Amino acid sequence: MGVTETALTRQLESRMPDMYRRYQEAVVQWPESVDDISGFEYRHEHGDATVIINDRLGNLRTRPDGDLCRVVIASSNLLEGSGSARQLKFPALLEHWVAHLAGNIRYDAFHTLVIAKEEKRVVNLLPMGAAHATEYLNSILDYWIQGQTRPLPIESGAAFGYLRGLYPARGEGSEDKALLKAKEAYGKALERDSGYLRRAYPEPEQLLANDEFPVLVSALYEPLWHAEQGSRAKPAGAGRERAK
Repeated sequence: MGVTETALTRQLESRMPDMYRRYQEAVVQWPESVDDISGFEYRHEHGDATVIINDRLGNLRTRPDGDLCRVVIASSNLLEGSGSARQLKFPALLEHWVAHLAGNIRYDAFHTLVIAKEEKRVVNLLPMGAAHATEYLNSILDYWIQGQTRPLPIESGAAFGYLRGLYPARGEGSEDKALLKAKEAYGKALERDSGYLRRAYPEPEQLLANDEFPVLVSALYEPLWHAEQGSRAKPAGAGRERAK
């Protein structure tokens, strides 16, 4: 085992007690395991194209009031940055967001708890109405279909950077701040790019100058942003309140 691997292993082991504690807290809030894996079937049409989803929702737990919760431990880090600048890595939540939408289409009151590997962090997504969940999932599928025929002017890191500029934790947000944050985030994405992004939008200005960029941010990423931000004011396992 190399030095780097040893250091990462020790770092993960140091987090285990806190992660286990947070998982046990979730089990107390959602005491009954749902052994049956729930199927999710969904059909969506856009123009001449049709998408059929046939998947399963697992890791479900319930409580006496009948609400359901998908309780999962994140497979990758949910925080990025260091020190006081650490912030939630929203792209790592996208797969959980899609599962959350499916759960709220399938059930009346569906929560999601994503337990981060980092200490003291749990992402809590509250239930929403089936109509809102259907609207958000349909938007994702509509643009997925379009993305099969052309490179859409969007990248998840740039999208959430844009939202950080519009809705900063402190101070007033603005379009200028949003575009600056998006430019910084996309620049970092280009540094990691294996070639896909550079072929379509080799410069941040080319991506951000496209009128579709803010439209795509609003349709694909802003619902998750507001759902996560809104849930911070609610305790994990809150009652049957609906996120819009």
